[in-house]
Amino acid sequence: MQQPDLGTGVFYRNSRIRSKDILDGTSQTMAIGERATILVQTPWAGPLSQGILQTTPGAPVFQSTILTSPAAVMARIARRPLNDTYSEPYDFFSSHGNVVHFLFADGSVHALGTEMAVPVLQALATRAGEDMPEGWQP
Repeated sequence: MQQPDLGTGVFYRNSRIRSKDILDGTSQTMAIGERATILVQTPWAGPLSQGILQTTPGAPVFQSTILTSPAAVMARIARRPLNDTYSEPYDFFSSHGNVVHFLFADGSVHALGTEMAVPVLQALATRAGEDMPEGWQP
């Protein structure tokens, strides 16, 4: 059962997250990330839970889904690294090659490398998981 009003990031349907709700720290939490319009026509998106989107017609993805309105802008950190060959339309993705840009909840912008470990990316996408690997610095 989907529960679109429950999310672990900063943005989700009807969210009202404030800085004090970001228990992992605003400098340790992604707010918005980059996604190439080759996959979907929403190039910047926040990590969202339980959302939907429309795939760009002819996008080079495994499965293309066209949904009727309403469709939500969304992106996720799943089980693949950034810019993975098998990225799906809802994955963060960049045409910059080896980096993807993210705005963090503290207002800073970081270019994260495509070699960054998936568990670190997953931790950065949550606001209160207390799951950041030891020694990570933005």
